[in-house]
Amino acid sequence: MTVRSFWVSLLVVSMTLAGATAFADDGVVPSARLSSKIEYQFVGHLGQLDDEGRLLVWEGVIAGDLTGQMKWWFSQPAPVSGTTYMSGRVSFYEARWEIYAGEELSLTGESAGKTAFPDGADGMWDGHGTGMFLIF
Repeated sequence: MTVRSFWVSLLVVSMTLAGATAFADDGVVPSARLSSKIEYQFVGHLGQLDDEGRLLVWEGVIAGDLTGQMKWWFSQPAPVSGTTYMSGRVSFYEARWEIYAGEELSLTGESAGKTAFPDGADGMWDGHGTGMFLIF
């Protein structure tokens, strides 16, 4: 392979690996991605449990490509005990989330992760999960 064909091949490969970029204001949904805004509030103090014994911690309204009501149910106890560090604390969670269109459950999933709470600052959430459409 000549030096020139190597660089041409490298250029072609790099172009095929480049992903599409879109911003929320563009109104474009590249690669079948959905974009919605969620406004939520803490409701954990109400003590509402599901059939699996999970606590309803957050409720919200979702609007955009997905629209409806959203709920986050957290497992009790947490999968891993929280810990404190020099300038804050970390807590861990495992949860089920649900999106309702009216009274009908349309999307559900599970997530797990952690929240770091630095002293005197808002918590920083980090989570990973999966989802599954129930109706179309």
